[in-house]
Amino acid sequence: MGRRERPLDTAEGPVAAFARALRELRHKAGGLTHRAMAGKEHCSAETLAQVAAALSGPVFVVTVCLVVAVGKRAVLPRTPPGIHPVRSALGARKWIADKPLEHRLLLTSSLYATLYTVPWLRLLGARVGRRAEVSTAAHLDPDLLTVEDGGFVADMAGIGLATFAAGRMAFWPTEVGGRAFVGNAALVPAGARLGPGFLVGVGTVPPGRVSADSTWLGSPACGHCCAAERPPGPPCSPSATSPRTPRATAAAAGPATSI
Repeated sequence: MGRRERPLDTAEGPVAAFARALRELRHKAGGLTHRAMAGKEHCSAETLAQVAAALSGPVFVVTVCLVVAVGKRAVLPRTPPGIHPVRSALGARKWIADKPLEHRLLLTSSLYATLYTVPWLRLLGARVGRRAEVSTAAHLDPDLLTVEDGGFVADMAGIGLATFAAGRMAFWPTEVGGRAFVGNAALVPAGARLGPGFLVGVGTVPPGRVSADSTWLGSPACGHCCAAERPPGPPCSPSATSPRTPRATAAAAGPATSI
């Protein structure tokens, strides 16, 4: 005799709600059990149960990915770089598009830190090179992100996330160079250009422009360049090695024209 269905509480989260929706769909189709379907298909009930268990997770993840990707492209196909007012049509579209992205780690956790992460980010609009690896990057604007060949982004790193201040929001393209490493929980500001071969340590906030083959640690970051590129002065001097980001330049020049 098969097991009785246990009650599902949708308050437990999106997975329980998805399971309840599938259960209702099965009831509408006649409420066939695995044993009844096995009799029609001439296979064992155990085989059908194993197939259903194997597909339940991937089907949910693929469904969520399609909903998030299609929803984002419908609401905000491309994020326009620049400084814009928060209280605007663009601000509302940005808020709507960001909400599914904020919950993607919870809904599709089994997808991250796998070979499928990079194709998923490309589907969202990111430009990710060959042999690049991205783990559970927490905050990013996919269509403004470029990770070149061989780059690596570790767990919970924030890459080029939008900035909100004084009633305005700023979006800038962010580039991670080839063979570069962004450590766990590091925060790379929007508009940053990180050169090839650099290393950003765990929990580090690097400056907006990082030279190739340099290492940055801490917040504020302490940078160490290779001997050939090291500027005069103390090694831990971000101002000596990093010009202003586009965001800082725009802020110094005054408010941009609203779009």
